[in-house]
Amino acid sequence: MIRTLGLVSALALLPTLGHAYEPNLGVAARVSTLGLSLEMTTGITETFNLRAGVNQYDYDYDPEPEEDSGNELTYNGSLDLSSLAAYADWHPWGGAFRLSAGVVFNGNEIAASARCEQASCEVGDQSFDADDIGTISALIDFDSVAPYAGLGWGNAVAADTGFGFQFDIGVMFQGSPGVSLSSEGSCQGSLGSNPTADCQQELDEALEREEQELQQDADDFDLYPVISLGVRYKFF
Repeated sequence: MIRTLGLVSALALLPTLGHAYEPNLGVAARVSTLGLSLEMTTGITETFNLRAGVNQYDYDYDPEPEEDSGNELTYNGSLDLSSLAAYADWHPWGGAFRLSAGVVFNGNEIAASARCEQASCEVGDQSFDADDIGTISALIDFDSVAPYAGLGWGNAVAADTGFGFQFDIGVMFQGSPGVSLSSEGSCQGSLGSNPTADCQQELDEALEREEQELQQDADDFDLYPVISLGVRYKFF
């Protein structure tokens, strides 16, 4: 709700700022690696525009276990793309080409879960009975504020009116993703029924090792490529 109000406020300011140059307003609908996007643009000078947009898309995945996966867990879940963005566009030659810089208020995250569908599975290089593992939940999220830099083609408030195309390519500096694992309904199997074993402690330690391994793999994804293609329209 707060993000939505923030976007509405930002979009409301764009036409006001544009009065310093001339009253103009353009919109664009896009398909991008940030999701489905809707943007509004206003011109500040002949070569400088401000742009604000909202991005949203949800993708569910449920992969089939690989034949050679052994007793490893298979995760299924969803990718939630949700962000607000604000950009400054510089058109150095006054045409369609532009250089862009901005900030993305990043709510993207990956939520997944896994259950052991065999007699036993590995967690953190340690084998557990399926009933002792229970359901493992994973959450991967990113820095909430991510700088953006890129270039593109298209000007939603160009002198010509009507429809046109827009294309952008850039990168979002989202920081190293944060990974967290937890378990529910665990320790219901043979290890949990053994009074000499602390099942939950062993599972928590194994989850911590698994989490560290996933974190090391995720550290390479601190940069997120942004590619978008869309249609723009100038109102006035």
